[in-house]
Amino acid sequence: MTAHTPGPWKAKLAAGEWMILTDDRSRGINGYLAGCVLGGGEMRANARLIAAAPELREALEAFVKAFESAHPDAVGKDEDWLYDEHRGIGVAYLAALAALAKARGDTDVG
Repeated sequence: MTAHTPGPWKAKLAAGEWMILTDDRSRGINGYLAGCVLGGGEMRANARLIAAAPELREALEAFVKAFESAHPDAVGKDEDWLYDEHRGIGVAYLAALAALAKARGDTDVG
């Protein structure tokens, strides 16, 4: 799998298009990574969410590392065990693992 363009990314409206940009002009097309063409508030929200992706990934990785450090017994356990032992935070841990797998392309999901 190819690594993603390092963050930070930002969302900027130009010529009616929400663009996802990086300050590193050697990346993408002169820093242009993607666009959410036209549209109003929903496209703006999509662009901001995409622009936050690198920081969100770092936050999930930090959460997973902290959870596994605090609860080494939880690594590799299923959802039922995690809920019984750690309640909602165990389910959040599984959700973080799933989101990170999706971001890495380790899953067939979108």
